Amino acid sequence: MTRLLARAAGAILCVVVSVGPSGPAAAASNQPSIIAESTPAPNATVTASELAIDIHFKTKIDHQHSHLVLVLPNERLLDLPPNMAAAPDHLLGRASSLTPGSYILRWQALPVGKKLVKGEIPFTVK
Repeated sequence: MTRLLARAAGAILCVVVSVGPSGPAAAASNQPSIIAESTPAPNATVTASELAIDIHFKTKIDHQHSHLVLVLPNERLLDLPPNMAAAPDHLLGRASSLTPGSYILRWQALPVGKKLVKGEIPFTVK
């Protein structure tokens, strides 16, 4: 019986270690490698009530199939129309009337000739 319990505990530990952490902190640290840089940066603190959003990708993206959604502090979703005149490797948007709190920028991009990728960029407005 003791040997069976030890095996079960070992199996549970292996599952926990292989699955790893989850939640917003893990999402922020596991950004897809397709992003070269972003404004705002993951976990950044901004002080402006208006924010110019710029996600620079390492490859060209299809702007028709890419979009931005801002998750507000009250958890409401705000679709941000992307700037269709952006450079082929940038996804641009603008958010205004931001109040202090925690936000999440959700993005979706279709790299040319590849599969759709998604990600989140959490940031705070002071």
